[in-house]
Order: sequence, then structure tokens, then C-alpha cells
Amino acid sequence: ARDSGGRLLCAAALGATADVLDRAAKVRDRSGNPYAFMLLALCHDLGKPSTTEIIKGKIHSLDHEIKGVIFAQKLLDKITNNDGIKEYVLKMIPQHMKPVWYSHDRSSEKATNRMFNEAFSPEDLLLFARCDNALMTDDDWNFLQERYNSWRQSVITNRPS
Repeated sequence: ARDSGGRLLCAAALGATADVLDRAAKVRDRSGNPYAFMLLALCHDLGKPSTTEIIKGKIHSLDHEIKGVIFAQKLLDKITNNDGIKEYVLKMIPQHMKPVWYSHDRSSEKATNRMFNEAFSPEDLLLFARCDNALMTDDDWNFLQERYNSWRQSVITNRPS
């Protein structure tokens, strides 16, 4: 998409991705898979160029987290033959916005539990959410951490012996 001056709106997404990469590099050692985590940081917004538009004067990239999977698949096929790495990145991309949405909306415990159950790596999903959303408030982060801890405890408690 282009603004009224003809400039690509997606240039902002490239700068934002660079910022996410910088933040991810600082915490990647806390990830269960640091290499895949960095590829997630690189690929997470690849859907933005095809989805970015101005709606009522505001820039939106609706469904970029879904449409970006196709572009990420093409890139990953060129840079790795590790199917586990590809699976991690391709399953995390569609989920990468959920922690922010759910924390801002203070979604139900059922919704956040579903998010954690569906996540390829719930821990990395939260770690990445912090990297991707520099403006996440401490209250939002604490909400997610509390929900994660509650979910994790229920997983441990309900595990078959």
C-alpha cells in the first residue's frame, strides 16, 4: 500500500522488523530454540506488504499474521532444510498477535488457555510478544504471566501419572 505521497507504507514495517530483531537477539538465549526464535523475528510480519492499507485515515495490516505464512514458507525453504525449524516458525507466525490482543482485551481464562494450548511453544510465544510489542505495558505483561502460570499449573496438575 502507498500513502498519498506515493511512499510505501511497508517501509515502516521493515524498520519495525529490524527493531524486533534487535530485541529478540537480546533474549534469544531464553528461548527453547534460539535459531528458530530469530527466524520468527525475521518472518513474523512478512504478510504486511500484501495486507497494509489505509482505512479511515489509519494504517492497518489486517490478517497479516495469517497471510504471512505463505511468504515465510517460501523464505524458509530457501534458507533451511530443517523441518522442525520451519514448523516452529510457521506455527508461531499466525499466533504472534494473540498475546497482545488478549492482554489488551483482558480476555477470558478460557481464551488464554486455548492460546497456550495451541501455541507451538507457549513460553516462546510470550517471549516473542514482548519483543514484537515494545509498548506492551507492565500490566499487560503481568496479565499474560499470571494467565500463563495458571495454565501451566493446570497442565502439571492434570498430567497423567
